[in-house]
Amino acid sequence: DMEHLKSMDPEVIVVMCCGYSLPRALEDVTSLELAEGWSDLRAVRSGRVLVADGHLYFYNTGPGYADSVELLAEMLHPKVFGSAHAGASAVPEKESELELSSQKCRKSLIAATQEISRRHNLSSEECCIVLSGGVDTCAVMESVSFLHCQSTEFLNSQQAESAAPKVVAAVTVFASAEATDRAYAPFIAQQFGLDHHCIDVTLEKVLEMLPFCVTALETFDPMELRNSMVVALALHKVKDLGYKVAFTGDGSDELLGGYSFTWGSPSTIWKEKRDQMAQFMNFAAPAMARKLGIVCVSPFLEHDFISFTMSTTKADCVGDREMETSPGNSRLLHTTGKVCLREAFPDSSAAWRRKDPIEVGSGSTEFGKGYFDALIGAKELEIAIADVLRTDNVVIRDAEHLHYYRAFVDMFPSGLPGVERWGLGGCIGCGYALKSVESNFCNICGAYPATTDKA
Repeated sequence: DMEHLKSMDPEVIVVMCCGYSLPRALEDVTSLELAEGWSDLRAVRSGRVLVADGHLYFYNTGPGYADSVELLAEMLHPKVFGSAHAGASAVPEKESELELSSQKCRKSLIAATQEISRRHNLSSEECCIVLSGGVDTCAVMESVSFLHCQSTEFLNSQQAESAAPKVVAAVTVFASAEATDRAYAPFIAQQFGLDHHCIDVTLEKVLEMLPFCVTALETFDPMELRNSMVVALALHKVKDLGYKVAFTGDGSDELLGGYSFTWGSPSTIWKEKRDQMAQFMNFAAPAMARKLGIVCVSPFLEHDFISFTMSTTKADCVGDREMETSPGNSRLLHTTGKVCLREAFPDSSAAWRRKDPIEVGSGSTEFGKGYFDALIGAKELEIAIADVLRTDNVVIRDAEHLHYYRAFVDMFPSGLPGVERWGLGGCIGCGYALKSVESNFCNICGAYPATTDKA
């Protein structure tokens, strides 16, 4: 009982797990760290938490108890009684900065998942996950699994009943044979016992989501739409299945250094870029879910988890690790982001999977590789781009951008309602007011830099 332990506030804590050897018991000490108030205990603060071989010394009655008493005496008063039973007990090793960061990451993610479950009453209502099979969604499922398996005596007693969300299904979209999520998502869904709904579609089917995405997100930015159409297909399936809440892995890349374009920056510059991304990050899934009358949640976007990430450094998030491109494949040393998240669940099925953007994982990357060029001739494209610039004063970059802009005009023939255009600080590509001038990025047309001031 954690409340009883807190009221006693002992000088020394000895952990002895029934049936567990010393190495196995050492592994379970991390579960205690999830308990509210654990780090405030006097024994923890003074470094006097010890672990003993409970199986050998404390859970088998008989003459051996004399050794057990001697072992306890040595643990409590080592200067007086020496260490005749060395090897039967241990002090959990002090972790490196990265190990501490990984432990905090694990603890924060589990706590964030627990808070989402409590807020949406997911311990009694079944929900699902949009599963890419990447490290992010796999870590979410590891957190869910932990909450189901972990004894409630180590959890906040007031939250015990609402600790574990009932994630029972997963939805994954494959838009081409090259979708790299194919190697991971089904395997992970099976591992966690999820009812897995694989949506295997053509690019043309994905493109049917364009009007919905343009309307929900109010954008014709190719990068946003290329990813969002895939997510929209998944969310429509979530609704069709009758689930009201869907988990995603949104936020991990922005908060924990998932983007490779930041990896080469010096530590101070890296942190500035990461903190700026955290300030301005915006995700399509919640807006599209609202349009469908359902809810999208991500533990990475919970306030306390974001607070944890703001304490991390580049060394916590970016490093060289042996990475793989498919389960069981040989690994190659490669720079990667989200290191503390990977180390938080090092044995999970996707912990060391190479980072793939949504469009690569799902296979929709083909949209940016000439798909739209085949729909319009080079001369026709040139004329259309010039016409849009002349009549609408909008800069179109390529055939894909033109296709999305035409859908945008169809959905908003009079322009975005309530959004100023060609005012002070407007985007140089489309004229619409920026959501944030500081970010210098236009969420509507995708222009960057979006102003001449910071170009």
